[in-house]
Amino acid sequence: MKNFTFKGIGRWLMVAILSLFSVYASHAQCTYQIELTDPGYGDGWNGGKVTVYVNGTAVLTDITLSGGYGPEYHDFTASTGDEITTDYTPGGWSYENNYKILDPGGNVQFETGFPNGTPIDLVSPGITANCPVTGEILVTVTDAGGLPLPGIEVGVIDFSTQYTDAAGQALFTGVSVGMWDVYAYQPDVNYIEQEAEVFLGQTTNVDFVMAPPIMVINPLAIQETMNPNEYLTTYIGIQNIGDGPLTWSAEIVYPPTQINGSYPKYGISKVDIEYGRLTNTFALNRSEAGDVVNGIEGIRTVGDVLETFTPQGKQPWGTAWDGQYIYLTDPFTGNGNQIHQYNLDGTPTGYIINANFGGSWIGDMASDGTVLYCCNVGGDNAIKNVDIATGTLLETVT
Repeated sequence: MKNFTFKGIGRWLMVAILSLFSVYASHAQCTYQIELTDPGYGDGWNGGKVTVYVNGTAVLTDITLSGGYGPEYHDFTASTGDEITTDYTPGGWSYENNYKILDPGGNVQFETGFPNGTPIDLVSPGITANCPVTGEILVTVTDAGGLPLPGIEVGVIDFSTQYTDAAGQALFTGVSVGMWDVYAYQPDVNYIEQEAEVFLGQTTNVDFVMAPPIMVINPLAIQETMNPNEYLTTYIGIQNIGDGPLTWSAEIVYPPTQINGSYPKYGISKVDIEYGRLTNTFALNRSEAGDVVNGIEGIRTVGDVLETFTPQGKQPWGTAWDGQYIYLTDPFTGNGNQIHQYNLDGTPTGYIINANFGGSWIGDMASDGTVLYCCNVGGDNAIKNVDIATGTLLETVT
């Protein structure tokens, strides 16, 4: 029984809605036109005339084209369902005349005359008027001070989109009678939507005040020093005291950290480290963070390979770098006790240090920019401190 009652109510509501629409449609009123031309010669209708009737009542009487080719337009009003007819009276050279009946959209509903001879009457049942059941929506957008905002995107959802003119307005015509959702949108400022009802033949005004969001945040900065593997929870208060929707994002910034130290060969006393970002905040090390070391040579990531070359004619065994040149030893080619100086592009400079200190060859080396610290393989197996500029032995460390 409940199902039957529900369906009965549903049918009753549907009938009521359809009846309401029928009332709108049957009383819709609009403007039709008759177009007069003389394409056959261009000297007017020469006494010819036409009368237009709506439901048998003359609405335009004995209108004519007094001269020229035309066109000449005459408006008349009709309602949906009305019968439109005409009565044409020929004058001289009537076969040159032509007239058309145009609907509200400018579409030709009836045409007669040149080049098919003298125009005829449009007799009953004639044309049945069919007026669109529409109205207009006028959208106005202003700022919080009431000034018009041009160039704002506005739209009637599922109908059309426009941009406001210099007066901050946009007019939507031919909108069907009923309820519509209307919006105004300005990127990074606001999106506003409201409902509007369109009435037959009327203009509905929709006003928007486009105001941005205003964010109040407290505190503005949080500074915390954390130990490894330490977990921190804190809170930030955010309030939107404006009208626009507020979106925000936060980023944790690791400031550059200076590590004290002495690096004379680079000409700097400290190294700057810019920390990268860890995806896993609980990671046990920073291997994936891509921390960056800043030095006088520019910005580079720890562990980056700066240069690769194959020294001409040598099999490197020991290497050292003094800040300008690379030094190589090769126990397999020629004299293993010679230290060869190379440019960074792998070409030899021709400078050779004879490091024959009673061993088999010179192995690994290091440099502070002025001295080479050489491992003497064989013999005393000591570390030989050699002056780079002169090639002389400065000291033996055992």
